[in-house]
Amino acid sequence: MKLFGRRLWGSGGDAADRFKAREASKGKDYNDYSFTERKPHPANMTFYEDWSKDPEASAALTIRSKMEAGVGFHTLVTKPNGESDESHPNKLKVDKVAEELGFDEVLEKVSWQRLAKGFAPTELDWGYDGQLDSWTLLPSESFFIYRDRRGKVLKYTQEEARKIVTTWQGDELQNIVLFYNHETPMRPYGTAVTDCIGSLLDMRSELNTDIKKGVHRWANPIPIMETSKSRANSTELAKVLQEREADDWVLVYDVTEGEVRWQPLTVEPAGKFVPYVELIYNQIAEGLHAPLLLYLKNATEASAHVVMESVDRLNEGGQRHMARRMEKHVYSGIVKGKSPVPRHIWGKPRTGLEKITLTELSVMLNSPALAYNQKEWLLKEYGIKLPAPDWVEQAKISRITAPVLGGFGQNKPQNTTKPSSSPQKVEALLEKMNDLNTNLHIIKENFVAGNLQIHEASRFAERVIRMHHKRFNPDEWESKTSESFKLFMKELLPKEGGKEVRIIVPD
Repeated sequence: MKLFGRRLWGSGGDAADRFKAREASKGKDYNDYSFTERKPHPANMTFYEDWSKDPEASAALTIRSKMEAGVGFHTLVTKPNGESDESHPNKLKVDKVAEELGFDEVLEKVSWQRLAKGFAPTELDWGYDGQLDSWTLLPSESFFIYRDRRGKVLKYTQEEARKIVTTWQGDELQNIVLFYNHETPMRPYGTAVTDCIGSLLDMRSELNTDIKKGVHRWANPIPIMETSKSRANSTELAKVLQEREADDWVLVYDVTEGEVRWQPLTVEPAGKFVPYVELIYNQIAEGLHAPLLLYLKNATEASAHVVMESVDRLNEGGQRHMARRMEKHVYSGIVKGKSPVPRHIWGKPRTGLEKITLTELSVMLNSPALAYNQKEWLLKEYGIKLPAPDWVEQAKISRITAPVLGGFGQNKPQNTTKPSSSPQKVEALLEKMNDLNTNLHIIKENFVAGNLQIHEASRFAERVIRMHHKRFNPDEWESKTSESFKLFMKELLPKEGGKEVRIIVPD
């Protein structure tokens, strides 16, 4: 049988051959090796970089490294009474070096490589003056560990094509700091996150390749034409069929019945393999142990909370390992072994206000028991950045407030600005103020200075009091407004013959 056209099907063996070669080159388990001082790399070391480029694995490694080391850190030195000593020379020295060398960026790279390759070797470069000049992350694939039978480290090497390029031994060993992920005696180079799911990642990669071929190959039915004519007489027909567009018709002339036959070849989708493909995705997500969207999209709020707790505990374990390494090998060298060595604490320094809500914060800010500098400290510790105060422009008199019904004569703030020179300026100033007591104080000071008449002062006071109670006492704003307005006007107006002037609230 002879076929027209180009050969449209491939051998399908390229990807499969790579998979078989990779499986055949994985080598033996650790316990099958005879003892050697040069510890062999994991069998899958050469594949870690490729596996880390898988979309899901790449997202998981990035998320976990950001959760571990992307949260920032600070150092801590405590006094004998347990309080933090922010001015201790050791802390200041470590903080200075960490900022100059960008420890936060290096640690994030270390975390990613530790998870992706199983371990992350780093080199400390100490200058002639004994100060740390640089901290460099080394490639894991070319780094080797030499140990004796008791596990003591003899030396470290950097090798290329089995040739030693760099060696660290003796006193130079302290210049190397290794960060591991699940190190064991049988796994001296740790365990990469993708090690247990490498074959699944390969299989999914092969599936993606096969699906691409399948889409191109089976998206449209394959037309098969049979003819009793010779090839020489059918060449023109074959050319027309090959060059036609998808929606073009093909007209055949001078053909007798039975000389040309054709039929479409269709393929049913392999729906029975869908559950198995989903199983592969679930196994990969389990192995990565990261809060991926694919993993959490169908989770309930309760189950998602449990998943995040599990991920947080895993990250805390990695953070603890990295923190102890930093204290023992990096910070101790920076302070020359002098006690105390600053502790490495992940995240921002805690202020005790992490769980305080804005409502609770506003209650403390409105409390007369706190001074202005204490309220400003609360705002800054809560994370609110305050600009430098401009008392003249903003007419900021004081942040000390008193309850409206408790009398406006108590806790009077001192005026640091001259009263406005016209009712229009007073009204414009009141529009900018949000504090009721500040507004009423401005009105009273301008009335006493003669800048406002009694009817202007009463109108302004009634308006700001009414707006305040409509906002904070919507259910009983009318009665509150009347009571507060009468109280303010009694303080504002003088008494006639020892008797209080009758106050009428304007409509």
